Amino acid sequence: MPNLSSKLLILALLLIVASGLTGYLLGAKNTPAKKLTATSTHEVAVSKLFQAQNANTEAKITAISGNIATIVDSTNQKANFAISKRLLVTKLSDDGKQTASTDPKTIEIGKEAQIGLSLIAGQYQIISVSYLPAVPPLIAVPKK
Repeated sequence: MPNLSSKLLILALLLIVASGLTGYLLGAKNTPAKKLTATSTHEVAVSKLFQAQNANTEAKITAISGNIATIVDSTNQKANFAISKRLLVTKLSDDGKQTASTDPKTIEIGKEAQIGLSLIAGQYQIISVSYLPAVPPLIAVPKK
């Protein structure tokens, strides 16, 4: 038969658990949900933990004004990003030859591309634009 001190210990533990659970439930009920909002500047908190933070998208560059490129993806999401001084534009021709350039003037407006962005000074900047040759249409093979 358990002695009185072990019964008191169990009772104290149950009271602690019950009060913690009650506090959690009351706090969760009274805490307003945080609303996430997007910023138009695409600023991101920088962490000293990471050497780089990168993002990739498949989209078209629809306009370039100065050092700012407008990109539009397949769902018509549009955003403006600065073009990095470390830009690399690569193109693969239909015959398999690859060309590379660091000149932003080689960016093809309105052509689908893989666009790489890197977090530089708290903002994502375009560091790479890669064009692939057009995919030939699939031809159905007739059944015999």
